[in-house]
Formats: sequence, C-alpha cells, structure tokens
Amino acid sequence: KNQWIKLRLKGVTSNSHGIGSWAVLRLDDGAVLTRYLTRETGYGSENAPEIHFGIPYPRTIKALEILWPSGLQQQRFDVEVNTAYEVIEGKEFKSIRKHEE
Repeated sequence: KNQWIKLRLKGVTSNSHGIGSWAVLRLDDGAVLTRYLTRETGYGSENAPEIHFGIPYPRTIKALEILWPSGLQQQRFDVEVNTAYEVIEGKEFKSIRKHEE
C-alpha cells in the first residue's frame, strides 16, 4: 500500500513557482525526507513545478517544512498522506486534492 504527498508552491517574495525551495518532511518514526524544487534536470529536460514524496506505509507525517529562496521558513503539523497541497509563501497550506481509497 503506497502513500504519497504532493506540493505545489506559489512564491510571493520568491519566484512564482518556488524554484530553489527545499521541502523537509518529518515522519512519525523519526525519518527525515528532503526534496529540492528545480525545473531542469538535464539538457532539454523540464520537470513539473511540484514536489512529490513517496511515504512508506504505515508511516504518518509529523511535520512539513518549506524553506523558501527568500529565507522564509513555513511549517505545518497537520499534514495528511495521499493529499496534494498548495503552499503559498508566508500565507497558507491548503489541501487541493485528497485521494480516498
């Protein structure tokens, strides 16, 4: 049983897609997962402007932190698995899609 979380970043002070941001996910077992948002991974390639984490079952998310290029840090503790979130720099984390099984 696979679990995941997807983040779409919207910069306010930083660039509009949050390129250059770090996402830090802390799981209930103490594991720390990190992702860096970049659009390009090689010549002529482009990635979607989102961050995706695969989360081992039955782990749950203890905290999510976004480190923006502007230096701002945002943290949230009530983050659910199998959900897509939009994170607006300095403002809000909002659920934009929850996958029900």
